[in-house]
Amino acid sequence: MSELEPPLALRAEPPLQGLPFYAEAIAAGFPSSVLTADAEAIDLNRLLLGRAAACFMLRVRGCSMEGARIFDGDVVIVDRSIPARHGHIVVAELDGAYTLKTLWKQQGRVQLHPAHADFSIIEIGAEMELRLFGVVTWVLRQCGAG
Repeated sequence: MSELEPPLALRAEPPLQGLPFYAEAIAAGFPSSVLTADAEAIDLNRLLLGRAAACFMLRVRGCSMEGARIFDGDVVIVDRSIPARHGHIVVAELDGAYTLKTLWKQQGRVQLHPAHADFSIIEIGAEMELRLFGVVTWVLRQCGAG
């Protein structure tokens, strides 16, 4: 099992310029006072990425990770600088095919776990080649207003 650069020709998009960021939190329960007019500009790259040079984004296709609240069409941010450990959601290459699953490593066994009952756990056997490309750190989803 090894960690590699992503096998993708990622086209660099220009970094987002600062968006207004209000320091106070918005109430998701009972309504609270109005937001103040004071906002600082914040760069989303700095907010979302620990080590930007080690990160990349992928759009999710499929429903095997719905139980982890990662849905078809979501975008995940993956950090290659984080060592993959038991319980991390990872981008993995298994025998030449790519997948997004939870890494399970215990008692000398390695598995890739889906987060949906309709999908099977993948047991990594000695004859299989598993390569890890990074750990998912963020999930981005467009709300229904899009």
